[in-house]
Amino acid sequence: MDIAHSPTPTARGMSLTACCLIFCFALALLAGPTNAQASAERLNINSASAAELAQTLPGIGPVKALRIVEHREQSGAFNTVEALVDVKGIGPRTLDKLRSLITVGAELESRAQAREAEVTEAVRRVIARAQE
Repeated sequence: MDIAHSPTPTARGMSLTACCLIFCFALALLAGPTNAQASAERLNINSASAAELAQTLPGIGPVKALRIVEHREQSGAFNTVEALVDVKGIGPRTLDKLRSLITVGAELESRAQAREAEVTEAVRRVIARAQE
């Protein structure tokens, strides 16, 4: 019998399949373009003007562009691209359309990459324990 399809849970209470699913889900959440070249080609939502946002980003007109700039001025820099959904009128679908076109800057993306590496390592440890 293949261990990956074993219905019997491991000693820790999770099947190997469940651990693999958790790992894959975590990677999917954290996936996305993160290299410096892609970052340089994307529009930085922390420094772009309202005009740049409106002219460059699909689905972002003058009103939403002003909301992005106002939110940034009131709340500080966006720490992640995902934080853009905190702006009124920008939801998950709009974010999905913009994700590959925008950045929050190289420094903030580096921090996000470090967090991604930490989560990936933690998930690997969980899977290794489940396999024991």
